[in-house]
Amino acid sequence: MKRGFTLSEVILALALLAMMALGLLALVIAGIQLSGQNRQGLLSAKLAQQFLENSRDRSLHLPNDNRTFDGAANDPALDGFPPAPYPSVSVGAEAFVLRVKHSLVPGKAGLHSIEVTVSWRDGTHASRLETYFFRD
Repeated sequence: MKRGFTLSEVILALALLAMMALGLLALVIAGIQLSGQNRQGLLSAKLAQQFLENSRDRSLHLPNDNRTFDGAANDPALDGFPPAPYPSVSVGAEAFVLRVKHSLVPGKAGLHSIEVTVSWRDGTHASRLETYFFRD
């Protein structure tokens, strides 16, 4: 009586191991892609926060009407608003574009709403933050 495995059993075992390895490799690749997307999402949120912090400057002139400034359309700033990093900024190989919506809050004199949307990958991904400022 011989002990051991036949050639067909060894080939079958190797084929099963190869399929399991390919499944694990697909999971690793998907994890790396998600990690990259999360990194870009965090960067865009940080850029939006930086923009809103720059907008808090009391010497900055806010518009007296409702306006949208689109960095993708290269809309020009008006009397220094929107501040940097408008209209766009590059971090590494990724370009981020800002869209800023300024609105006067109806019935609340001096209250301004500022919404900033930071998009990347040709606008297919975006982060949006909004805040309110009171100016005399």
